Amino acid sequence: MRLALILALVSSLQIFQQSSVDPKEFQTIWQISLVTAAFPIGKFIATCFLSFHEVKLHEELDKCARLLLLGAIISAIPIFQTTCSFVGRFVMGYSAGSGFVCAPAVLRLAVPESMRPTNFLFLAAAFSMGTFLANSMFLLSELISPTFLSAGLTASAGILYLILRPDEYPTEECTETVSIDGNTPEPVKSSHPALFVFLLMVINVSIGVPLMQTYSALIFTYYGMTTHSALLFSVFYPILQLIPVMVSTRVNISRRILILGGYFISIKIQFFLIITSSYPYLPPNHQMIAMTVLLLILSISFTFPCNTALCILFEQFDGANVKVASKSRCVMWFLASISTLTFSKMLTSYGFTVAFFPYFLLSVISYSIMLFIFPSKKPFSIQL
Repeated sequence: MRLALILALVSSLQIFQQSSVDPKEFQTIWQISLVTAAFPIGKFIATCFLSFHEVKLHEELDKCARLLLLGAIISAIPIFQTTCSFVGRFVMGYSAGSGFVCAPAVLRLAVPESMRPTNFLFLAAAFSMGTFLANSMFLLSELISPTFLSAGLTASAGILYLILRPDEYPTEECTETVSIDGNTPEPVKSSHPALFVFLLMVINVSIGVPLMQTYSALIFTYYGMTTHSALLFSVFYPILQLIPVMVSTRVNISRRILILGGYFISIKIQFFLIITSSYPYLPPNHQMIAMTVLLLILSISFTFPCNTALCILFEQFDGANVKVASKSRCVMWFLASISTLTFSKMLTSYGFTVAFFPYFLLSVISYSIMLFIFPSKKPFSIQL
């Protein structure tokens, strides 16, 4: 567990940079979108690099920590703000993108299978904590600039990692030394593992994860909520996400049910969001309340499948885990970059229904294919 906490410093905790841009510091919506997208673009470039190059996990994670420190310093430079913010966030994104791939790979190598769900729990909890930090810092904007606060948090995480990290990481997968029942089954693999992990990354974007991280406050204010109330709700929902994260490791439910069932519920909520946003006879106050409740439920529902998928993703391949995981993450960060660049403009120009419908459609398509190739001993079939 200590290892998972240390790895989270250079991986999932850094997700707060996804939505830590202060709109007040920039003049146009395109500047805000560009600077915001710099972080996922950096993650995309990092995963592209890892897809085609062999790396040593120890050295790569050390480099991630140093890049976090460098990116934080650049992003805090007060002159040429748009340029420095973009470059700094790009560097931090590159670091986090590499960390997101290497950290789960280390856990898979270092932790026995029976303990992996608990260790992946810490990465998931750090992910929610990162979202909480991103939205909380705007409540303190009167005391300290969100730009300087986010840079300070990132720099501190990089320094702490370099101080606390183990001297060496494993190069071979850990095997069980103690088994409760002596019959620990081998992980079940998909009939099409590469397609399966790519679909997991696509649906993680289309289900609304980057939208809630980056634009939750914007969506709340779009439906009439005050800026302060929108910030409070944006701070509140990451705390709610910790509940399913804890529950998912305590209940005896198969990962198949957590992933497929969780995505199915999330897609249904997406459908209700589109219906609610497009219904013309709903009073504005009622629509604001309904949209807020549905968005909060969506943010909780996708926590189950997204976090469980992290664990199952790295079990689909015996070798070249880093390269395969990197290629699938490339798809995720590429789509997240497009989402971050376009959603705010689409929302203000065409409304929520038009801006959100492509996400719903992509979720339905990805889920439909996933039903047939999900790892299972029995192939999925439809009984007529």
